[in-house]
Amino acid sequence: MSRLPEIIYENLSDKQKEAYDYLMAADGEITGEFAIWLQLPELCLCIKKTNEYMQKECGFKPEMLPVLGLIAARKMNCAYMFGLYAERAIKAGVPMAVIDAINKNEHVKYDDPVDQILFDMAVILSERKMLPDDVFARCRELLGRDPTTAASVLVGQYLMGAMLVNAFDYPVKEGYVALA
Repeated sequence: MSRLPEIIYENLSDKQKEAYDYLMAADGEITGEFAIWLQLPELCLCIKKTNEYMQKECGFKPEMLPVLGLIAARKMNCAYMFGLYAERAIKAGVPMAVIDAINKNEHVKYDDPVDQILFDMAVILSERKMLPDDVFARCRELLGRDPTTAASVLVGQYLMGAMLVNAFDYPVKEGYVALA
């Protein structure tokens, strides 16, 4: 038996319908953590809008966003989220070798120091749940104050989403890249 009730529009509260309509307009579907957050519609909208803001305003290369999601999903052993972010990474042009390396918990070497610190920061934050002073200082040096905050928020959101999906034992979509 599923831990999450089937979403039936007619059975939703007015606030849930508002969140549902927003999510459908934005994404065309409601899956994963947003299917779960829909139970708390005000929170669902807040998180979705925060996610949209962060993705548009953080200033990172578009291909790095799903990489951060992949790292968080892998470190949380979240098969659904890993598959979701692998799909997004492929669409963003991330090489399959990078996706495979993350899946195997291997280090990825980037030529761009900004991409490298984003990768390293996501790995360290996901593993240790904090950033050591030297990593934080390197983030501030390479990214700046606000982007360091943005990257930390994004990784935190990805970790939170993965944890929530794991808590609800959300099923993996057929055709997704599997966890190693």
